[in-house]
Amino acid sequence: MENPFVYGRVVTGEEFFGRSKLIERIQGYIRTGQNIVVFGERRVGKTSLIVEAIRRLGLPCLKVDFYEVRTQREMITRAIRGIERLEKEAPFFSRWLARGKRVRGKITQEYEQPGMVPKVSLEGYFKEPVSSITDLLDYIHDFQSEKALVAFFDEFQGLLGLENAMDILATMRSEIQTHGQIPYIFAGSIRRKMHEIFMEPKHPFYKSALPIEIGPIEFEEIGPIVLRLFESGGRKVTLEYLQSLYHMLYGNTGDFQQLCSTLWEVSKPGQTLSRDTLREALDTVWETEMPVYAAIRKALTSQQNRVLQTLALTDGKEPFGGHFRKVAGDISPGTVQKALARLEEMDLVFQPYDSKDYRFYAPFFKLWLIGQVTYPLELPGQ
Repeated sequence: MENPFVYGRVVTGEEFFGRSKLIERIQGYIRTGQNIVVFGERRVGKTSLIVEAIRRLGLPCLKVDFYEVRTQREMITRAIRGIERLEKEAPFFSRWLARGKRVRGKITQEYEQPGMVPKVSLEGYFKEPVSSITDLLDYIHDFQSEKALVAFFDEFQGLLGLENAMDILATMRSEIQTHGQIPYIFAGSIRRKMHEIFMEPKHPFYKSALPIEIGPIEFEEIGPIVLRLFESGGRKVTLEYLQSLYHMLYGNTGDFQQLCSTLWEVSKPGQTLSRDTLREALDTVWETEMPVYAAIRKALTSQQNRVLQTLALTDGKEPFGGHFRKVAGDISPGTVQKALARLEEMDLVFQPYDSKDYRFYAPFFKLWLIGQVTYPLELPGQ
């Protein structure tokens, strides 16, 4: 049997499970043309949730990913690719009409024999279909006039890294607010940056979209499904074992799927999953991530590394408390504060909106840091 656990890509259809009430809520906003912004932690399944909600409605979706976008031209080019994918999905006649909007006839000096009729060819108006953000959003609006459309901008916080980001966002907001019939959905994996865009009054997108919080799927919903998948491949495992892994990874469904996939690969039919199986699976994950981990440690000062390691060892709890500073080696509160600011700036850790503690964006990195001090880890198992 092939490995049934999928991670690192959008899952829809039969591969998607859970969150039925949340899907219905999002679909309700789409039907009314309400713009929404989806907040949630990294790898919690935001993108798959949104894509699946749109898919079940049977509406075309213009999905554009702005992750690590570097220039305004690249931003426009990514959107163009999304538009072209939409056109390819449309019926032939509609696709022909859509492409006709972006081409013009050209009369050449060649003549067709024997009637001596000038030959007409088609060429694009632009090397790219659009040449500015305004052109791009106008084209999205025109596409909507032919067929209902949902625009989904993923990793939207990536636009903050562009030169003149505020001007770009202001132009987008000005255009989007006139597209009353198009529901725009914004999502991103860096909460503090998404919060900055949509919750701070100085930003053009301030309160421009209805916020929706996405938390982890309840283990009671995902656990039995994962258990059945392991059992279908002859692996022996208990719900308690899986639940301990789920909580160890903060309930991040993407990381949980990755760990389950690796557990599947390192085990065989008839085998009982245990601490040793988990340690082998973690070693496999860490081996592929090691260059990234090494680069992160190298980019930090010694004191920043001390704070990072201590956050892992204390699970990020009370970083200004006495216990934390003792584990860190009697480090001063001021040093902790400066180090935390740098770690947040590098998107290594974050502070959940309802907590004073800190979490790692990458739980596997946290576990690796713990292992550097206390290996073998205190791992769940039978």
